[in-house]
Amino acid sequence: MASSPDVLVIGGGIVGAASAYHLARRGASVTLVEAEQLAYGATGRNLGYIWIHTRRPGPELELVMHLRRELEELPGVFDDDFDLRTEGGLIYAHTEAQLATLAEFVEQRQADGVDMRLIDGDEARSMAPILPGSVIGASYCPLDAQMDSSRYVRGFADAAARAGATIIEHAPVPRWGWGNSAPYVPQPWEADQTVRKSSE
Repeated sequence: MASSPDVLVIGGGIVGAASAYHLARRGASVTLVEAEQLAYGATGRNLGYIWIHTRRPGPELELVMHLRRELEELPGVFDDDFDLRTEGGLIYAHTEAQLATLAEFVEQRQADGVDMRLIDGDEARSMAPILPGSVIGASYCPLDAQMDSSRYVRGFADAAARAGATIIEHAPVPRWGWGNSAPYVPQPWEADQTVRKSSE
């Protein structure tokens, strides 16, 4: 293990693992340290939705669209799949008033450049049979997706390791502070740059 990498990444969630992967691909020597196991925190405790349906125009929508495009390429990068499902997403309505609101919403999303359409209750139930008969319509975005977020993080970490990064689990950083211009990095590591993903 290199004790003086170009970059020390603190935290093994999606930000840390993806940062380690992309930095290692670009030739940096990278060490990632995680206090528990990879995806132990917020990344591994969510449902893994890639939800484009309601993302606001601007940086928020641009970022999620970049991710959505990248998802299609990652199965060829990772050794194992991360249970990517790309069947799209629904927001459904039970009343005519709700359906009218959804129709306005869909029109606006289409104007924002999002692939979306309004469907009737029968089509919604054909996509999601669990929906009750009271559903009369839904907005449908075919770009919405879902993944196993823990496997997604592990895929990035494994790909980072293949690119030369060092991944260390169960290695807590005891404290964090800032000096005059550089972050405090505990021994035995020294690094030119430090990436820290904070849950605070």
